[in-house]
Parts: sequence; C-alpha cells; structure tokens
Amino acid sequence: NYSYRLIQDCTDRWPFRGSEFDFIHARGLIGAIMDWKALFSEAYRCLKPGQWFETIEPSFRIEDRRHDIPHDSPLRRWENFFVESGMNRGTSFAVLEENTQRETLERVGFIDIQEQDLEIPIGEWPSDDESREAGLSMRRALQNDIEGTFYLLAEEACFNDDHMLAFEFRKELYRKDRQLSIRYRAIRGRKPYDH
Repeated sequence: NYSYRLIQDCTDRWPFRGSEFDFIHARGLIGAIMDWKALFSEAYRCLKPGQWFETIEPSFRIEDRRHDIPHDSPLRRWENFFVESGMNRGTSFAVLEENTQRETLERVGFIDIQEQDLEIPIGEWPSDDESREAGLSMRRALQNDIEGTFYLLAEEACFNDDHMLAFEFRKELYRKDRQLSIRYRAIRGRKPYDH
C-alpha cells in the first residue's frame, strides 16, 4: 500500500508528524530551491527511522561524446544562462556540479548514501532502441520546454536574446554530427535507526 502526498512549498515545515513515511522521493527541483538544507531536513524529520530519501536532479551541462563543445556555442550559452539566472535568483542550476545533494544529505544526518550518475542521451544517435527512444524523448522535452523557461528567466534577468538563443539551441539539438547527452544524479540516503 502506498499514497502520494503533495505540499505547497517543500522548504516550509511539512504538515506531517515526524517519522511518518517509509520512502520520500524528490526530483526536478533544480532552480526552484533556495534552501536545500531545509528541504532535506524536512524529509529527514518525516521519515521513519531506517527508511530512505531519494533525490534526482539534472545537470544543465550538455556533453558531446564526439567533440568538445566550444564555450561560445549555443549549448554552453544555454548552460551559462541558467547558471547565471540561478545565481541572480538564489536558486542554483548547478546542483550536480556543486555536489549539493550529497553534501546536504550528509549535513542533515543521512547515512549509507548511495549515488548514481545517469547519462541520458539527447537525440537519435544511440544504437539500441531503448536508448534511442530515451534520447528522442529528452530532445522533445528540451525542445518543448525551452521557450517558456527562457521567457521566465529572461524576464527576471532582463535577457534580450532569448528568442535567438532558443532558436540556436534547438538547431544544436538536431545536428547529426553530435552525440549529445545530459547527466542526472540519483542520490539516496537512509535515516539512522536511532533517530
């Protein structure tokens, strides 16, 4: 038996008594969290002793298996745009690069931390069907979500080239000479039995 519970602001105190849940999962919060310690502390408080918290977040750094990506390419400009926007907002888009998940789990008191990096392809370059389908899905997600995300952050940052960067970024996603991928990190930590 299981149930899903949603909360409005995950960094506020959660409306649950302590030691209530067997498993807590959080994902895709990059760029939205100002205080990761507050979030992870609430997960810790609400978990039953001995149970697990899992967090999965992406990197905004796109890699190419074949070539180095130049600093001035649309792919690097896209990454830099998000990193700078996050710094301006106080919500990091560099959670993997800053090792935020692991360091915060350790600081809060989680033990037996397990970390797994997942390389998700972008596009149709993988040779096996399952990876190719994942790559096509990731490319569609990036393509479909880019304008709304750009507009929101560009408005906050007074960024004027958002239309052009979105166009150039999309073109890069479809280049046949690229083998693009993005990294996700899944980290799990266990609340000790004696807490």
